[in-house]
Amino acid sequence: MAGRTYESGSEDLYPEAVRRGPGFFAAVLVGLAAALLLLANGRPIGVTEAGGLGGLLTGPFMAVVGVFVEPDQTARALAGKLAASAFAALCAAFLFAAGRAGLPLSLAVALLPATVALALVITLGVVLRWPMRALWLPLWALPGLALLAVRGRMTVPGALDIGPLTPPGAESLGRFISPALGAFVFAPVAVVAAVGLVRTLPFERWLAATLGAAFLAHGILALWLPGGGPSWGSLAMTAAWPLLFLFLPEGLDATRMPGVIVAVASVAIQALGAFAYDGRWDRLHRDEAGRLAPRVLWDVAESPIAFQLRERALRFAVPGAVDRRLVFREHPLVLAGPSGSRMAFVGPGPTAPKGSGVPLVTGADSTLGDVILQGGARVVLDKLELRATGDGLFLRVSEGARARRLELRAAGRGQGTLAVAEGGFWNPRPRVSPYPVSGAFRLRHPYFYPESGGGDLRVSLKAGSVDIQSVSLVPPGEPENVIRLQGVPD
Repeated sequence: MAGRTYESGSEDLYPEAVRRGPGFFAAVLVGLAAALLLLANGRPIGVTEAGGLGGLLTGPFMAVVGVFVEPDQTARALAGKLAASAFAALCAAFLFAAGRAGLPLSLAVALLPATVALALVITLGVVLRWPMRALWLPLWALPGLALLAVRGRMTVPGALDIGPLTPPGAESLGRFISPALGAFVFAPVAVVAAVGLVRTLPFERWLAATLGAAFLAHGILALWLPGGGPSWGSLAMTAAWPLLFLFLPEGLDATRMPGVIVAVASVAIQALGAFAYDGRWDRLHRDEAGRLAPRVLWDVAESPIAFQLRERALRFAVPGAVDRRLVFREHPLVLAGPSGSRMAFVGPGPTAPKGSGVPLVTGADSTLGDVILQGGARVVLDKLELRATGDGLFLRVSEGARARRLELRAAGRGQGTLAVAEGGFWNPRPRVSPYPVSGAFRLRHPYFYPESGGGDLRVSLKAGSVDIQSVSLVPPGEPENVIRLQGVPD
């Protein structure tokens, strides 16, 4: 295995960098809390015996689904959202203990103030059903209220600042159903859970109505909140999913095989995001303010799911620490990707989705493979455009070529600084060589695997604006353009 090392603060840490640890444990908490609610109810939620079986399976299933829950851009935001989800689920588990619901509710709001709407609805439901027991709510809520006060610098209103409210627009609705962001598109199993909630209403009216109303209240508030940053799907409903997924077993019983297919598809979509998404789609499609154009929002061909399937790139990653710094080591690979020794670039047609241009790898001598574009790098006509720091190209030196002395060559035009990094999964400190360029250039970087930093090579932009027209990994004495391709400079 080999891969790149991220360093905290050196570039954007995309969701995978911080998802593994806290995401898994929060998912287990959500799953266990959902199962606890079924047990606390005293009887299975279901019109058949399948409801009881579903109660036993809800915890493990939610743990699996939760591992691939929509991640946020940074560790702090991710931990807050997933922890709030866990506390929302624990609140559901405490509903039948009446006043104890105040503890998980207040903690959920303290960690994620946007959950205030669902917390108020659940509190109202408890008060209406158990007026006397609800007197314990404020007492159980004291720890969360104390945390709210600390977060708001000893003023609760400051802690409850959920950000500016804006009238709902196309992007607001897109957070739920659009191909680019839709929560129900990236987690379609939620539709099955919604069927289960509706089916439960006739015989568990209070429970289904309370949790369903809390889920809707959270969704309505999410329509008025500003959108989040780069992520695999919308984060708008993350904290409220446990309230809906409680009814997933009943939904699976009602929908039978179609429901199972949707559930499997949901896990597959989240797995695709977990092992393929690196934020590149957002770099290509979002403007400087982080907004998406309406055309991108509703175009299926431009969606992140379609984009990742076209790239066929997987990124297996392990976070760690080196010298008290957060590092994120990654092993990228391309499924059924070409190998060769030379690379040109073929731009997309005028109606093709953005970012669909690809490197054209040729050459009988196989010295490189697993070619992946990174950051906001895009192919336009016959060149690779690098416009922002981190834009670049990844390739892996073939196993059969690692005993030979080679030379990495790149030709193009631009002004700035390119960096060639030699790294590997087992090397937390990649060897980086800067190359200032001005005008037309031909970069030559000597490479010998036994003396290198690793078998992964990256050509990336450190500063400026550069267009690359060709890349090759060949023996030092080989002449230029042994294989001539249109767009490769003489």
